[in-house]
Order: sequence, then structure tokens, then C-alpha cells
Amino acid sequence: MLCIALIWIDCLANSWNSYNNDGVMAVTRAAEAKRSPALIETFPWTMHFQGPHFVKYIVEAAHAASVPIGVHLDHRMDPAEVEQALKLPIDSMMVDASRLEPEENIEYCRQITEQAKIKGITVEAEMGRINGGEDGIPDASHLEEIWTDPQHAEEFTRRTGVQFLAPSFGNIHGPYPEGGSEKYWQLDRYVALWTLGSD
Repeated sequence: MLCIALIWIDCLANSWNSYNNDGVMAVTRAAEAKRSPALIETFPWTMHFQGPHFVKYIVEAAHAASVPIGVHLDHRMDPAEVEQALKLPIDSMMVDASRLEPEENIEYCRQITEQAKIKGITVEAEMGRINGGEDGIPDASHLEEIWTDPQHAEEFTRRTGVQFLAPSFGNIHGPYPEGGSEKYWQLDRYVALWTLGSD
């Protein structure tokens, strides 16, 4: 499933969740066929089910491709998961501390980013709080949604040191209620975030 897009080598690279060997091979072969970079993502439960050796296999398969393919561990919430991720030969990971209060989120992400930089791991963080739930992500519907403030986004990245943001602008994890994304997305907020630092 198409998840996010990252700027990589002056182009957009599709990011795909892969849960098994079939997914890894599909992304790798499609990227090579199209001569396009790509990013393979895994959710925490994939590592719980398949084990860290599976992540190492993904890295070997991705890095052996004839086009650039990175490996990203998505939504690492539990500190034990984060520590385990830092020991793997991955390219990037998401530190999801969105269930913490904003200042706690910043401090936690800062600490992890400092460790990750030593190992050459790029860090993504969720600024704000995205509602909903899906495989491997506990449902946050009982928590207050916190939208990402574009005016504070640059401060967040500066204080945490993270390289990528996962913003909250009305998007949710999992299926949208009646009305779909058109009803919930705050496109003005999204555009303001997207254009940060482009001047």
C-alpha cells in the first residue's frame, strides 16, 4: 500500500509497507523495472511476527537492487522497539511519540535522533497526534487529535534534529469515516507545511 512520499535524489520515491517476502520482491522488482528509487517500510508487528532477521533480509535485498531502495521501520512507539531498531542496519525509522505531550515528544525524539545519527539512521517523527488506528498502531481515537502547527514545525525539527515530519492535518490512521479524506483534510495546513523551507 502506498503510504508516503519522500524527496530522494531530486525525485519522489514511493514508500510501501511490506509484510513478507512477496512484498519485498514486488517492490524491488517494480522499482528496478521502472528504474525508480523506492522505500520499503515495515510495521512493528511485522518484526514481532517475523523477527529482526527478516528486517536484515529486507535490507540485504533492498541494497542489492540496481536502483536505490531504502528500508524504513515505521511507527516505533515502544522504547524497546526503538532500541532494537537502533541495532539493525536500516536506513531510517519513525519515532512515534505522538501519545506524549508536545514537550515530552520533542525531548524523546531529540534523544533518539542523537543516537540514530551516530549509526547513520535517518529519523522521522510525528508532530502533533494523528487519530485512528491500523495494523500495528494502537487506536488513538480516545485521545485528543493535535494538529501540526506550521508556525512551530521548524522549531520542532530544529529542537529534535529529525529529518522528516509526519504531520497531522486531518489525516487519520486506517479508514476514514463517512465523507472520506475530503471532509477531514485541512489542505491549507498541509500546503503550509509542505512549503516550509522552500523559500
